[in-house]
Amino acid sequence: MAEKYHHDNDKYGKKFTRAFEMIDSAKLSAIEGIALSLFIGSARAPVVASKYVQDRVSQNSETCTLKETLRSIRQDLVTLARKMTCDHYVNPQTEAALYERDGGRCFISGRTLDVKPTYIISPSIRDDDDLLPGGYLRPLLEAAISPEETEKMFTLLNAQEDGSDLKNLLLMEPSIRHTFRNGHFQIIKQPYLEPPYLKDPAKLANGGWWIRRTPPGRVFVPTLPENDKLYAVPSTKNPETHPLPAMVLLSVHGIVSRPLRILEAEKRIEAGWPAQKPEPWTLGKIGITCLRTALSLIPNFVRIKLYMFIDRLIEYWDPVLKGSHVKNLPLGLCLKKSDRNIKNEANALLAVEKFTTINAPRLIDSVMIDATSGFIIMTRIFGDRLDNVYFLTTWEERKKIGEYLAKWIAEMRQIPNKSNYLIADTLGGPISDHRFSGESWGPFNTVSDFIDRLTRDVTKPRNEPPLSLLYERKYDVCFTHSDLHMSNLFVTRGRLSGIIDWENAGFKPEYWEFTRSLWPYGGERNLCYIYTCAFDGKYDDELEAEVFILHHSPFVF
Repeated sequence: MAEKYHHDNDKYGKKFTRAFEMIDSAKLSAIEGIALSLFIGSARAPVVASKYVQDRVSQNSETCTLKETLRSIRQDLVTLARKMTCDHYVNPQTEAALYERDGGRCFISGRTLDVKPTYIISPSIRDDDDLLPGGYLRPLLEAAISPEETEKMFTLLNAQEDGSDLKNLLLMEPSIRHTFRNGHFQIIKQPYLEPPYLKDPAKLANGGWWIRRTPPGRVFVPTLPENDKLYAVPSTKNPETHPLPAMVLLSVHGIVSRPLRILEAEKRIEAGWPAQKPEPWTLGKIGITCLRTALSLIPNFVRIKLYMFIDRLIEYWDPVLKGSHVKNLPLGLCLKKSDRNIKNEANALLAVEKFTTINAPRLIDSVMIDATSGFIIMTRIFGDRLDNVYFLTTWEERKKIGEYLAKWIAEMRQIPNKSNYLIADTLGGPISDHRFSGESWGPFNTVSDFIDRLTRDVTKPRNEPPLSLLYERKYDVCFTHSDLHMSNLFVTRGRLSGIIDWENAGFKPEYWEFTRSLWPYGGERNLCYIYTCAFDGKYDDELEAEVFILHHSPFVF
């Protein structure tokens, strides 16, 4: 669902980015920069958190260096997290009610062995002078979760009604309890599950509850569901006496516990890159050619039935994969089922294989079920998704990744456009992009026609900066991946090793690759660094124009 722009959620504005400029100039380690960036970026109101950092730096300017002040903020964040997640006594009556509500099962996994009551937010903070009004940690807490949410939290913690403690309690088995208290994941509860309840809410398939793993990296816990779903949708027979956990407390925990997750990440960094896993046996070039030929001799309807059978069989073997668009197969292959852009992605993979040295999936087969949906069989890319291991990379490794990405982008731009349109997908049809909120645009025969569509809903004049420069400058139109965020980039021990997910590829203005790459990361320089290295500051004005479009359009895509 599109989100309306709000100034306190502005991850591109100058008030927000000023704190990142300070963090960058302090020459902190990569993980220290991530820790402070996550504090600002994940705060309830990022601009307020950014101002907190700037104010601390200003107040300490005569007594501490910039680096010392930033490190003291980080240490305060760790202290705050430990205070708010520490263990606390649960009286027997409350514990019995909790066991009754949760059926004696872990809230996440459903297991019963060694489950124990776990406070979401430690009640001990009710009497902690450091966190009460006037305490030295109170401004930091309010910068992280907002003054309003701070008051709501303390109101819940101080409530005296029967069952009020249950809003702050979960049953958890030991391994999940440890990872939850140390900020490795948060529990998401949708607002429609809180009073005042909607009469007929558009409920989600997961019942409005799920797990979100906390960056940086991805946490692997044997008992934590890989599909990030709870074992069952939480419920209670009596919401008055046995209420479910409160959304505000779960939300606060997800924010304030992050520094503890980063401490764990630092230990992994100190240990260095893990040993490279051996790749499984794969087909090789001859095997790929033979399989392509064999499948091309089978009628479409037979291949469709075959791929549907494989898809269902994998879900039967591993229910966690149910609903997943991509499923791994033996011999280094994978099966992708999608309801959009199947033909375009298949054609893009063929073009990348023919004209570049980029390590992208190799197309084995594609077949359409109907006009929009179909299957692709392709080779897998091995390594680690960059977003899962970015925190392990040094600044030097990030620069090298950016430089190698630039080399691959230069190769992409040599792929010829054989369609009748200047701006089109790889088949000459309308272009797609997650930026377009599910729509397809074009195709177009001029860059100005594309920009007209891009700025159609902007409420400000197009003949003034920064929009006017999009019309004034001359842009080459070239082959573009259109979705080079970190989850689509693979690395092996800190080196770029592959690019996946080519469904939005097409021929677009040259600056589009840069502005689309940065879209998820806002003004957080440590996350944008590989892209600024790859494009060497060439399209900064175009990024400013794109941010302007975001701020002055009815919706954020």
